[in-house]
Amino acid sequence: MEIRGLSNNGENNCYLNVLIQIFWNFPEIKQKIITKAHSHSSSPCVTCELSSLFISMEFSGTRNFSINSLKSAIFSLHDKEIDNEFGCAIENFEQILDIFHKESEILIENDCSSTCLAHYFFSMSLGNYSKCCGISKVENESPYLFLSILAKDLENWVFFNETINKKFEDLLKFTLDSGENKSFCAKCRKISRCTKIFIKLPKILAITVLWDLRDHRFCNVFTNSLHYNVKIPNYHNGQADYTNYILKGIVCFKINHYCCYFFNSILKIWYIFDDTYSRRLKNLMEVIKNMRSNGGVPVILFLEHVGEKELTFEDIESYVDELNCSNCQVL
Repeated sequence: MEIRGLSNNGENNCYLNVLIQIFWNFPEIKQKIITKAHSHSSSPCVTCELSSLFISMEFSGTRNFSINSLKSAIFSLHDKEIDNEFGCAIENFEQILDIFHKESEILIENDCSSTCLAHYFFSMSLGNYSKCCGISKVENESPYLFLSILAKDLENWVFFNETINKKFEDLLKFTLDSGENKSFCAKCRKISRCTKIFIKLPKILAITVLWDLRDHRFCNVFTNSLHYNVKIPNYHNGQADYTNYILKGIVCFKINHYCCYFFNSILKIWYIFDDTYSRRLKNLMEVIKNMRSNGGVPVILFLEHVGEKELTFEDIESYVDELNCSNCQVL
């Protein structure tokens, strides 16, 4: 695993550095960004800037890299001012996904899963699942690129039910099922409550967590719920089922600063990345302990579908060589 640092010399880059590190440490995302063929009508292009940065990080002997060119490209394409301290990394993540979509060469209308980086990795859909009179059905399917959790709503629910030892799946289920989810059964003519369930699962499930700026009491409950293997409810072959995901990445906010954690599935070890600084952590328990120091809270979680291939350095090198050969033939 190639460890790379990202500079932040008084430039307030930490909120963007953590997202770049997450993308960099997912081998398939890195490979797709480096080798993606796309068209764009004008400069700057975030996809090209990120690809150029990743190629330098992959093959250069330099330890730390500047992101200023990429940062300028993102700002030039989004003039929205971001001033919410917790939302900074979250809003930039949303912006980058939006830019990926706009910069993609969409060949088939309403079907960009193969050309759009955002949809290829993060696209999902949820619907209302119900079963009554022996009949299963799904209604009101809606697309998403990431899920959002309001920590305050979860806090009220957990403490109201006087339950502390909740698993992450329980917290996620409450978030999905909150609101009015009801279904009408045509057979018995009764109304029953639905369960929100995944119809289409993403390669990488991104979950943002919005915290109350004044109260971190619930953070310990939330972080205690985190574990490596997570079962996500989905709809398969006409029945409710579960699909396994693994917790791979965490973006953390602490004292006006962002850092991130990433689990390397090959080495079976966690890393913390904090701008140019990085080190190994033994396990998820040590990650949570480190996260809680100085009042840190998780703001974005990244879970990967079990079975996704972990690419090696040789895989990436082969893809880049193939791309270079293709470019030579075109020229």
